[in-house]
Amino acid sequence: MKRILQFADSLATSNGGPARNSFELNRALNRVSDAAVDLVWFHGAREESVLADCPSPSATPDRPGPRRFRPLGRRSAEGELDLLALTRALWRCDAVIVHGFYLNWVPPVLFAALVLRKPVVLMPHGALTLYESSKKASKKALFRRVLNPLVVRAVRALAVGSQREAADASALLPHIRSAVCGVGTTLPELPSPHQFNIPLQLLTLGRLAPKKRVDLAVRAVAALIARGVAVRLTVAGVGPERRALGRLADELGVKDEVAFIGEVSGSAKRSAYLSADLFILPSEDENFGIVIAEALAHGLPVIASTNVEAANIAGDGAACLLDYVDEEAIADAAIELSTHDRRVLSATARSAAEERFDWDRVASLWLSLIEGSRAKAR
Repeated sequence: MKRILQFADSLATSNGGPARNSFELNRALNRVSDAAVDLVWFHGAREESVLADCPSPSATPDRPGPRRFRPLGRRSAEGELDLLALTRALWRCDAVIVHGFYLNWVPPVLFAALVLRKPVVLMPHGALTLYESSKKASKKALFRRVLNPLVVRAVRALAVGSQREAADASALLPHIRSAVCGVGTTLPELPSPHQFNIPLQLLTLGRLAPKKRVDLAVRAVAALIARGVAVRLTVAGVGPERRALGRLADELGVKDEVAFIGEVSGSAKRSAYLSADLFILPSEDENFGIVIAEALAHGLPVIASTNVEAANIAGDGAACLLDYVDEEAIADAAIELSTHDRRVLSATARSAAEERFDWDRVASLWLSLIEGSRAKAR
């Protein structure tokens, strides 16, 4: 039986897409192949991770389930790997998947894989887009310059979520092939679709960071009310913008129409999606945007900027794409969508998720990439 060993920085729910992606990919690869796929992560407690909401199937010797690496000098806990056990796992595996790039554990993992002659597929999770590379550009350029010889020798391919990310990554690491594997999402069972609520229920979900431009969603609430539209916005997530967004809602006189519900997961997250009419993500940059795939999987039409790659992948039928994003454009899109049959929109959204973001499809692309990398390494 082939063995694949994955490495992730964290499975914490606060880590967003990378945590969810590495965990769901692990489950999908184990489900659709005869390979035994293990997952090791470095930071964050199990109780604060995606494992709390999505427990893995019963562990077996071949498939022990995700485990945290235990640093030297720290007392071992159940389900953790020490350095010796991790070395054994690396020795036994046939291929390595690394999630992340500008992280302190990536160089030693790549070096160990190189020494043990294990092919590596690396998923940068947007770290190599031109947008992200422009932040702290000097430090990141130095990191790449120092790490480049090791990366070129150890990494057989980059797995990315979109064509745009592939182009950006190839510009920074031209000697390594980039392959679009996409990102998947769970396809839950859905209740019968309903018509639009009154007031219109809007939802945005994710880390409250400046680039997400959640402020535009809050401003859109004021714009809609000014046009006589009854509306309510739910903001799910935590982050550095939380206080500023609260002040903005107060200044615009819409604090009663904007609900900040904090970080959600499990049944609370599902309830947030199912209670909404429209999902909004006006981000300045998203190399993918897993929340778009999740919203579509819950039958939720989306309004997003063209900078959100998952919305571009979903297509016009399921996503309303905005070239220029401000509060008036979001308000226009919300009013336009609300004139359509909500049940038809829901069916279109779900169909897009099934066609483009099904995990079994994504896992099959990963397996093909891994097999090609193994063949290249021989």
